[in-house]
Amino acid sequence: NVLASIPHFVFWKDRDSVYLGCNPAFERLVAKREMDIVGGTDFACFSEEQARQFRADDERMLSEGRPIRFVEWVDYPDGRRRLLESLKTPFRDTTGRVLGLVGIARDITAQHQSRKELEAERALFVAGPTVMFRWRPAEGWPVEYVSPNVLNEFGYQPDALTHGKTLFADLVHPDDLPHIAAEVRGCLADPACTDLTQRYRLRHANGSYRWVLDQTSIRRDKDSGEVDLRGYLIDFSDAVANE
Repeated sequence: NVLASIPHFVFWKDRDSVYLGCNPAFERLVAKREMDIVGGTDFACFSEEQARQFRADDERMLSEGRPIRFVEWVDYPDGRRRLLESLKTPFRDTTGRVLGLVGIARDITAQHQSRKELEAERALFVAGPTVMFRWRPAEGWPVEYVSPNVLNEFGYQPDALTHGKTLFADLVHPDDLPHIAAEVRGCLADPACTDLTQRYRLRHANGSYRWVLDQTSIRRDKDSGEVDLRGYLIDFSDAVANE
């Protein structure tokens, strides 16, 4: 069952916003079985305030007859408050008449919180020597964000690192990369591992290598399962030279 394997919340309604069906993820969201959801409206699944907002969203989408994206805070039945991004689109019969809508929503609370934290960290690090990186836990550690002071400390324009042109692993000294990568893999495989301290050489934009102390924080969102890697790097080459 394709719908059962989709982690996002999928649902479909008629023109009166009455539920016609949903996937298991949506059942878990509202803490109801599909058989108890079908035939009812948002007022049976959410608070009155949220139900009115969802109904207004449905009416807007149906009146415009086109897919519309919404971002809204939702209170789960267990009391958690999460930010959902949803896309609602009309479904039609063979003549083009709108019969209702299909919606798919995903939890973006972790991404929202990360963006807020990154904005705060940017203000903190922009004038200091500590460079903040955020990587995706994927092959080569693609850079999602780097603080602007990377230009002063390592000679790179931030955009050159975040637009996929350069993977972070490509900047690590070839002799250091194998053990650094092994330590990262080990930490990611251990749910109890939340911090990792490493020393290695990082290539400066001028071609030289600088010794860095990297304090990486591993954050795991228990709801979405997403992993966030943030490294705080400081150049300590002068200290190494004096050892």
